[in-house]
Amino acid sequence: MKGTIIFFLISALLSEEAMFKIALQNLPISEEYIYYVKATDNNLIESCREQLLLPIENRNLHINGQLEYTNGGFNQHWNWHILPDQWTLAEVSIEVCDGLPSYIENNPEYWIDNVGSFCAWSSYIYEEITNQECFDFTGINFGECEMLLGVGLVNENCSYISGCDWMIDGIDYSNLFFNSMNECNENCSSNECESDFIEINDFCFYQEDISFLQTIITNSYQSGIDLGCDDGDSYCGSPNPYMDSYESWMDIMVDGEIYEWNSNGNGVVEPLELGVQEWQNGRLTSLMCGAYIYCQLSGPIPEQINNLTAIETFRIEGNYFSGFIPESICELDIDYDNSLEFDVRYNQLCPPYPSCIDINADFWGQYDEECNEIGDVNHDYTINILDIISLVSIIFDSYIPDYQTFFISDINSDGVLDVLDIILIVNIILNI
Repeated sequence: MKGTIIFFLISALLSEEAMFKIALQNLPISEEYIYYVKATDNNLIESCREQLLLPIENRNLHINGQLEYTNGGFNQHWNWHILPDQWTLAEVSIEVCDGLPSYIENNPEYWIDNVGSFCAWSSYIYEEITNQECFDFTGINFGECEMLLGVGLVNENCSYISGCDWMIDGIDYSNLFFNSMNECNENCSSNECESDFIEINDFCFYQEDISFLQTIITNSYQSGIDLGCDDGDSYCGSPNPYMDSYESWMDIMVDGEIYEWNSNGNGVVEPLELGVQEWQNGRLTSLMCGAYIYCQLSGPIPEQINNLTAIETFRIEGNYFSGFIPESICELDIDYDNSLEFDVRYNQLCPPYPSCIDINADFWGQYDEECNEIGDVNHDYTINILDIISLVSIIFDSYIPDYQTFFISDINSDGVLDVLDIILIVNIILNI
């Protein structure tokens, strides 16, 4: 009996706890798409580490695990978590548990109480968390006791935290505390960037500029465009996967100095890996993603392009952008008639075009054969009763459409979707 107890005590002491960051294939490594899982099962931990030895594109086992409310003390940014050790690396899972992390956050009762598990088919082991990450304890009440629990981040500052126990509402926070103020500051110290700027590679970049670049990358991944790529072609895809390659020749200029740290080879194109860029005082002043640079971007141009208030050069000619060009593009402080500074030609962009773009200029052209007409609300290339039904649903269900859907539905271009647009679609159908 005593030997058995000793055996279990030794096993407990030798048991290892590991935490892994989970990402989704072909989607950005950002808070919107990543989550964390924990494991103490040695076989499961070893299987995860074996996955990490493979190139990202070959990590074909996805995570399938049991869901629970709260972040569990480790799944930061979310109000749910996968129970430690109650998950597997699966080759195949049923479709009902497939989805995005945000699906659970937006409808936790359905996912946790009904589906019960999460098995994003595109999920994979991205990295093991080996260094203690900075956990924000703001708003967590550990009780009125004076026992020192450790050091942690509270209201954006490292502080000594006291309380009655490390366990709150069944969640053990003990491993999230730092042992010293220095350790906390090293892991949690904020950068010196001003408000609205973020730190990347020890430089401060304007958040809205980075967000715009991220959006056109995300739109490209989500467009589903078929470029006829052969298996293993590292130059074919939207966006061009070569931009994430260690061998990428594309560079970035910051405050007059050229840097080549923009490609990290993690399998996903990130904002500072996109094309050839120039930044000045933290603002994007030039984006070269046109002919002979081969960014291979697709999907719509984001309506938020007017946030690029410092841009002087915007070249995206010869890509696969589609949909309608947002009117907000005319708010840029740029010479639209100078093709060396501004060029959106030879994409798949659809008419009507914004007034600042001269479609009568020499060499203007778009591959617009697959464009939808204004009024084709459901994008089926035919204007009929189904478009009326779609528009009625948008208007009366208080559905907020994206820019592309709004533009194609606003028949009279008055900036409002209402019964007048429905009447105009009826007139189109009846050839009135």
